Amino acid sequence: MVDLQNRTCDCREFELDLIPCSHVAAVIWCCKVESLVGMYNSFIRGLPHPEQWIIPDAFGSRVVLAPEIRRRAGRPSTSRARAPFEASSSTRR
Repeated sequence: MVDLQNRTCDCREFELDLIPCSHVAAVIWCCKVESLVGMYNSFIRGLPHPEQWIIPDAFGSRVVLAPEIRRRAGRPSTSRARAPFEASSSTRR
């Protein structure tokens, strides 16, 4: 986490070297007024009401259905991420 007011960063490079690290540079660039204004500069047009949509005749009568999904028989298998200190092979009791 970068704190520009206290001049700290979690990587601690900013505190030790007193030179902004890459994290601080990214935050400074994102906080510039020009970049914030640029984010909202373009006009986004909303969708009209569905009754006002123009649908070509070739597509008007088509109905799109969800794909058929077949579940496998039995209990679904799960796997969990093991911590580095855990043994790689599992033992059954």
